[in-house]
Amino acid sequence: MRSSRSLLGRSIRRLDLRSRSVGSRRQGLSDGGGTVPTIGSHWILEMYDCPAEVIDDVGLVSAAIRGAAKAARSTLLHESAHSFEPQGVTALGLLAESHISVHTWPELGYAACDVLVVDPAADPEAACAHLASALESRHHHLQRIDRGRVPAPPRPTEPSRSARPRTSPPSDPVPVR
Repeated sequence: MRSSRSLLGRSIRRLDLRSRSVGSRRQGLSDGGGTVPTIGSHWILEMYDCPAEVIDDVGLVSAAIRGAAKAARSTLLHESAHSFEPQGVTALGLLAESHISVHTWPELGYAACDVLVVDPAADPEAACAHLASALESRHHHLQRIDRGRVPAPPRPTEPSRSARPRTSPPSDPVPVR
């Protein structure tokens, strides 16, 4: 667990699942022998103590997604939102770089947000900061997961002597009677 840090003046806790700092925008993970490429980064933002009237307003949640896309320097291609009865909102921003989604439970003051980007020039952390501010979260937890870690091709190795198939000399045919 990384130490707490402030996101727009609010306390958050971040879990770092990578071998490098969360703040780096460089694509790829260190494997000790170089950089292992990744396809993108998936940011999971858990928001608590959000005002019910804010996270139950489909217009405010949609506006938060538009603002998050702008903050991330991403291209919003399409947005879709649905208001549930008796409460709750799900909204999605389809980005040229991937997506931003928000799912809310106003009765719990909770919102679950995902920001997935595949462009290293995008700023998904800024998108998360915007969502936390726009949806007035008092407490949040931010986690980054690198997606699509592409393994390095296997290195050619010599098989050990014990792993080599044993060959036996051809046997004499057994006569059939």
